[in-house]
Amino acid sequence: MQARIEQRANVKLGVRMGLSQVQIRRNLVHGYGQAALSQPQVRMWFHHFQQDPNRSCQDERHTGRPRSARTAVNVQKVRQAVQTDRRRSIKSIAEAAGTTPSSTQRILKKDLNMHHIPPKFIPRILTNQQKAMRMQICQDNLRRIWADARILDRIITTDESWVFKFDPNTKQADMHWVDCQDHRPTKAIRSKSQQKCMLCLFFDAQGVIFMEFLDRDERMDSELYIAILRRMREAVCWKRPQMWRARNFLLHQDNVPCHVSTQLLEYFHNINQELWPHPPYSPDLALCNFWAFPVLKQQIQDIRFEHLDDLKDIVRRHFREMTPDTFQEVCNMMGIRYNHCIQAGGAYFEGL
Repeated sequence: MQARIEQRANVKLGVRMGLSQVQIRRNLVHGYGQAALSQPQVRMWFHHFQQDPNRSCQDERHTGRPRSARTAVNVQKVRQAVQTDRRRSIKSIAEAAGTTPSSTQRILKKDLNMHHIPPKFIPRILTNQQKAMRMQICQDNLRRIWADARILDRIITTDESWVFKFDPNTKQADMHWVDCQDHRPTKAIRSKSQQKCMLCLFFDAQGVIFMEFLDRDERMDSELYIAILRRMREAVCWKRPQMWRARNFLLHQDNVPCHVSTQLLEYFHNINQELWPHPPYSPDLALCNFWAFPVLKQQIQDIRFEHLDDLKDIVRRHFREMTPDTFQEVCNMMGIRYNHCIQAGGAYFEGL
C-alpha cells in the first residue's frame, strides 16, 4: 500500500511538471518495474490531479453499505426485548424485535455492549440485616486485630469437610489447549465415589494441631463434637504448651447447628473457652472454606484410592508438608478479607 501511495505522489508531481500520461507511466515502470501502477490507474489519478491539484494521494473513505438492521428503531426494540427477560436467547430476542439473529447479536454486542453470561452462584441471598451483621462483626474483629497484632497467632480454626475415595476433576480443571484443526477433547462423565470420610481439621498460624477422620456412618452432633474438642485440647497441651499454659487461645468455627447448640455453649462456658466471632452464612470469611479444603481437594482430585486409609495418609502428608510460613501467611489474610467484606457493604466478595 505504501508503494502505491508513493507512485500516486509521482503522478501528482508529473502533472504539476506538465508531463503526459505516457511519460509518467514510463517513469513509474523504470522506477518500480512490475510493481508500477497500470495504465488505467495512471490515467485515473492523472485526471484526478488535473481536476484538483491539492487532492490527497490516499483513497477516499467509502461510505459502505447503508445500515438496514442496526438502526435506532431496531436497537430500541432489542433493548426492550432484553429488558423484559434477560435470560432470553438470541433467537427469541430476534423474533420479538423482528430482526435476524446475526443482526440481533451485532446489536447486542456493538450497540448495547451487552454479553450473555451465567449468574455467579453464592452461598445465600443475604438480607440487609445479615449484611449489616457481617459488616459489624468484621469491624469488631478488625479493631481487635489492630489493637493486638499477635491475636491472630492465638486463633485456632476448625471445620469439617467430606473427602472422597475418588473425586473426579471438574470441567474447568480438565480444559485443554488445542489447535484450530484439532477436535474438542472428550471425557466420560464420572461421579464421586460412595466411599468417603469426614475430615475434622484444627490449625493455627504455626500449622495443624489436630485432625480426625470420621466414618461415613458417624453423625456429627454436639456430643461427638465435644469429644473431638477434648482430644483437640489434649493436642494443644502437647503441641502448643505455651499457648496451653496461658489458656488464651480462641476457637474460630462456623455456625452450623452442632457448633452453636446449647450443650456445646454450656461446655465452652464450663472450660472458659473464648470463641472468635464469625458471622452467619460467611464461608468467604472462614479459612477452611476458602483455603484449607479447596487446596487439599485440588491435590487429591482425579486420584482413585484403593483404600480409605490411603486417602487419609495423603491428607496427613499434604498438611505435614506445608511450612509454618504458609499457615502464617494465610492467617494474616483474615484481616484483608474482613476489610474486603466491609468495602463490599457486607455482601459476598471474590477475587482473593
